[in-house]
Amino acid sequence: MRPDDVVRLRYMLDAAREAIEFAADTSREDLDRDRKLTLALVKDIEIIGEAAYQTSEETRRQLTNIAWEDIIGMRHRLVHAYFDIIEYPVANRNQRPSTIDRGAQKRSG
Repeated sequence: MRPDDVVRLRYMLDAAREAIEFAADTSREDLDRDRKLTLALVKDIEIIGEAAYQTSEETRRQLTNIAWEDIIGMRHRLVHAYFDIIEYPVANRNQRPSTIDRGAQKRSG
């Protein structure tokens, strides 16, 4: 795995962990009321998506357990169609950082 892809995977993992920490014990109503929380989560999702977008095709093919296209698509949606995301799901709680972490660990395995 290319060294720059390892860095990108680490960015993805760090941002995912941070987003989960920010979202812990919150509800949809909290998102509606707390603009700072919403912006923080959106920023972390953008970071995850940008790192995924910049990850090489070779690495993406190796790490098939990561939903690359969904992650990148969400990033594009947030960056390019911000005002259309009102009803768009902000997170997929089924894909936890551990999925990304396993990809980052493959570099040393």
